[in-house]
Amino acid sequence: MKPSRIGTTVGLLTVVGLISAAAVLRAAKPAPPSPTSATVTFRCYASGDTSPLCGEDPLVEHDDVRDDGLTYTTGTIGSTGMYLVRLTAAARRRLNLYFYEPVTGPSCVTSGNCNPDGPFYGEPQPLMLDDIELRTKPLVDGTWDDLPGGLFAMSCTATSSPGMVHFTFWLPSGNGHWGLNFNPRSAAGSTAVRIKRTALRQWTVSATAATVPPSNLGGLLSWGHSGLRGKNGPSIEGVFRVPFLFTIEAAATASVPNGNCTP
Repeated sequence: MKPSRIGTTVGLLTVVGLISAAAVLRAAKPAPPSPTSATVTFRCYASGDTSPLCGEDPLVEHDDVRDDGLTYTTGTIGSTGMYLVRLTAAARRRLNLYFYEPVTGPSCVTSGNCNPDGPFYGEPQPLMLDDIELRTKPLVDGTWDDLPGGLFAMSCTATSSPGMVHFTFWLPSGNGHWGLNFNPRSAAGSTAVRIKRTALRQWTVSATAATVPPSNLGGLLSWGHSGLRGKNGPSIEGVFRVPFLFTIEAAATASVPNGNCTP
């Protein structure tokens, strides 16, 4: 009697079926959006703006991150939906960052590993930065995980979503680098910002005491500097109240997911 080949045939059919099903799933999954150029404009600029939110009245909450009076045009929204812009000294642009007394003092004082370039709040304000990176993306409310699809996955609604903002910057001394992070999962004591999609290609990102809970607390960290005595870090340089608002706008020619938005 010849050996039966039924089992082999069934096995092959099962494998072929699984491969076919996987191919169908791959075909049904939409391709991620292509990276697109995007600009960012801050609500306030460093000087000459006299509106209450852009003044310096200590009794009124005012923006403590300000541009240099012009829109930053070199940013991108990547395929994951995260916005990124990098400014360098060669671009002759700067970002203005104000530091006042910390809400929570730096634990690096106790541990003895502070960056020698600090503290910033004892220096003339603002800190004028010409080598800085800004990253922002929405998070899943209550978990602080990244929202799959990022900015592209957001819908145009009247409500905002939690988000992450990292300001990473380098000083002329080159003694390590700094991060002012609004991200509860990476900077203890900091808060998530609020992100709202206001149009098909536009998002606003805000940090303010007016939200519940507040969204304007940033954790200041520093990596790779001489105060760490050979370690990478970071050193914990304090938590600061830093309100701001900026608008991200994708290029007019960009094809982005609709998100129930009006073009």
